[in-house]
Amino acid sequence: MGYRIAQLFLTPAHRTTSTSEVFVSQPDAYKENLAGKLFIIIEIESKKAFDLKMINFLVNTLNHNYYQNEKIILRERLPDLKVEHIFESALAKTNKKLAEFLRTEKVKINTKIINATIGVVYKNQIHFTTIGKNKALMISKQKTETSSKYTLTDITEQADGKGTARSATQTKLFSNVISGAMPNNGYFIFTSETLPEYLSHKQLIEITTTLPPASAVEQIKNTLSKINAYIPFLGLIIKNTIGIEKTETSVKASPPSTQASISSLKQTEESTEKLLSPSGMINFRDWFNILSSLIPKFNQKTRKLTDKNFLLKDKIFSKKRSRLFSLKKIIDILKLILSYIINVIILIFKIFSNKQRLIDFGKNTSLKAGLFIKSIGNNLVNSIAWFRGLNKKNKILFAAAFVCLALLVQNIVWINYKNQKIENANVLNELTKKIEQKQNQIDASLLYNNEEGAKKIIEEAKILLAEYPQTNKEQEEKYSRFMEKYQEHINKISHITKIESPGKIADLADLNSLANPDNIVMLSNTIYSSDSSLKTVYVVNLTDKLITAITNTNPAYIKITKPLADKDNNLFYLNTDKIVRLNIENEEFTPIKIEFDGNFSQIAGQALYNNRLYLLDNVDNKILRYNIGDNITSPTSWLKDDIDMSDTVDLAIDGNIYVLKKNGEILKLLKGGLQEFTISSIEPAIEEATKIEVSPEKKYIYILEPKQKRLIIFDKSGTLLLQYACDDFNDLKDFTVDEINEKIYFLNNTTIYSINADYFEE
Repeated sequence: MGYRIAQLFLTPAHRTTSTSEVFVSQPDAYKENLAGKLFIIIEIESKKAFDLKMINFLVNTLNHNYYQNEKIILRERLPDLKVEHIFESALAKTNKKLAEFLRTEKVKINTKIINATIGVVYKNQIHFTTIGKNKALMISKQKTETSSKYTLTDITEQADGKGTARSATQTKLFSNVISGAMPNNGYFIFTSETLPEYLSHKQLIEITTTLPPASAVEQIKNTLSKINAYIPFLGLIIKNTIGIEKTETSVKASPPSTQASISSLKQTEESTEKLLSPSGMINFRDWFNILSSLIPKFNQKTRKLTDKNFLLKDKIFSKKRSRLFSLKKIIDILKLILSYIINVIILIFKIFSNKQRLIDFGKNTSLKAGLFIKSIGNNLVNSIAWFRGLNKKNKILFAAAFVCLALLVQNIVWINYKNQKIENANVLNELTKKIEQKQNQIDASLLYNNEEGAKKIIEEAKILLAEYPQTNKEQEEKYSRFMEKYQEHINKISHITKIESPGKIADLADLNSLANPDNIVMLSNTIYSSDSSLKTVYVVNLTDKLITAITNTNPAYIKITKPLADKDNNLFYLNTDKIVRLNIENEEFTPIKIEFDGNFSQIAGQALYNNRLYLLDNVDNKILRYNIGDNITSPTSWLKDDIDMSDTVDLAIDGNIYVLKKNGEILKLLKGGLQEFTISSIEPAIEEATKIEVSPEKKYIYILEPKQKRLIIFDKSGTLLLQYACDDFNDLKDFTVDEINEKIYFLNNTTIYSINADYFEE
């Protein structure tokens, strides 16, 4: 495209008081060919969360307004439509969108603290607008009568001198576009105010014109990293490669100038090598030049030959060079390799097909190995004997040479180690800055309730954290801090509330050391917990926290599980083949016959609604409905649609029937048919849900997952509200909710806990 771009973004290791960004667009080849590349350098001298949000808005809006502009498509048909017109149109649209954005956010910005440069480079043309203190520097080659050299010009100062205002208003932030052509073999440097203050014009010219843009940026970073500065350095280097191509073409056209070009390239190579070589490295070229000066002059015959003038093109074309790789050579090489492979295969086959040959081969191999080891020993002995035979002076010279060689190797190894260490430190610093930037972006997104955007950035931060090394204590501590912040973001995006110290209501083991309760249910400010193993129902009065027990003495009642409560203060439990009713007033158990073909062990869930009993049979793929009376008979199959009930674990009713699957999926049913219903995505994903609680009196849907020690709460539209999690719940069995008093009760092992529910509406 006729240009090369490299961006500089160097933020201080210490906390800075500004928010900044450097952006270079990456359009597809078609759009770049029509409209070039858009670039933005922006710094806001403030560290508010809104500043980052505003920068992201400007970058996204400008990029969209420019490359989605309908005028780009028209450029192919309308030659008079210039890139400058499209750029000015995009700026106008962005000014309008920014004003609307500020009104929506109800924020006023101080334009005096905004330093921004927005531009587009197309072929060798450049168009830009700037506000604030940013600089636009042009480096061009000025030819004189005797020589040519590069000079640096501050375009922004010239524009200001001509009366071009660089101020801005709330409604028109960007205006006054500066347009022009980049000089042949020239450069543009767009930078914040700080860079020219720390690097002189001479340094900028030398680094920029000597190195490619990407290498020049790295050299600037290395130079600035030695400065203990508390400010960011922002910049872009744009090189006009069209000028270079023309220069190279003109050089190749003239034989006399070819030698000068080669000499110039050699000088550039040497200066670049000096600029990039680390301190302390031995320069073998300098030593070679010194030694060459001591060699005697060539003889007269050689001088005569060298005195002859040969043009470079005569030396190049005097003899036609044979090609390094031709089809014939490649075929010959392949034939040779194939013959070697065949011979080796034949040899191996002969050896292993003949037992005597195999034995001989083993002996020969061991003999050759022994001779090889012996020869090494002899050479070592001979070397020692040779060294001892040297006179004292030669021994000293040999030892000195060995020491010099060892020091040379040590110096090279040490320099490589230092360079590698510096490179690793730079990579680590860059990675640290990226992680911190991502986490700041997440904070800003969460601040403005942009959860979808925060989720995407969290995934990017997760990838960066996986690359962070942990080779020393400092890195481990920093990684730990990053992970704490990452987990904090995960908890926020997943609406997780950690329960640090739940209130203890009662420990049923205090009444019976063998207690093993299965569940809890609440009636009239009292919690009932059944214990199938001991055929006992524990009663906990929430007013005085007194624990009592109701024991079932009937041996026919093997199990009392899956409690249900009706409006008449009766509790119902499922036995092996019948229903057991507990009257809480007289504390008596009464059996109720139920017509059911099978065993209650295949019942995944049960619920009472409008004096009717509903049983979820996930084995036979049914929901059975019964009328409750002295006997429970004549079940009807409630389902009308063919719905897969496999892997279901529970059901609850509020007029609709909610069936819970193990993976957290909820089936919402009405009049025997499936309704459209989905719940919000949740992190971490549900794996082993056990219970769902919904009722006409309750406003919310509750799902229990003991494996991840949490209770998940949705509203009845399926939107995630909250997750309660407690690391102390090591054997979470059941829960019940008192929405009137805004309390949630948990059964963990033998202990009943309570927490205050913060999500209820006032």
